[in-house]
Amino acid sequence: MRECILERTEFHPGTYRDLDLRDNDLSQVRGTANLQHAIIDRSQADQLTKALLQELEVRFGEDLEDLPR
Repeated sequence: MRECILERTEFHPGTYRDLDLRDNDLSQVRGTANLQHAIIDRSQADQLTKALLQELEVRFGEDLEDLPR
């Protein structure tokens, strides 16, 4: 899968061994924990991290400081 639009693509449990995701934006994919053994570029690690944090609904403490009390 090269140069595909994976916006909001959801990966369900399955076998993704050797699935080549290079040259794709992974920042909005869902089901990141199911992508075991997929192939990405090192530069995509930040995108995959962003997708995982969104999926887990993680918030950053400094963002909370901007909220009205």
